[in-house]
Amino acid sequence: ADDVLELVPVLELRLQLLVLVDQRFLLDRLLQLVEQTLGVALKASEDIEAVRGERLAGILARAAAR
Repeated sequence: ADDVLELVPVLELRLQLLVLVDQRFLLDRLLQLVEQTLGVALKASEDIEAVRGERLAGILARAAAR
């Protein structure tokens, strides 16, 4: 029984390390997800601005042709 009791602090420390590693992994994955989401949002914003620019250029070209 004493041998088992001596292992308790070691097992607690290992469990704490596992929890820290797991939290770090989850945080890394969350940051990756945020980066991907921001990337998609910024690309969509650039695409919207490009379409707006093309439309504006078309409107100006038609106006100048009149």
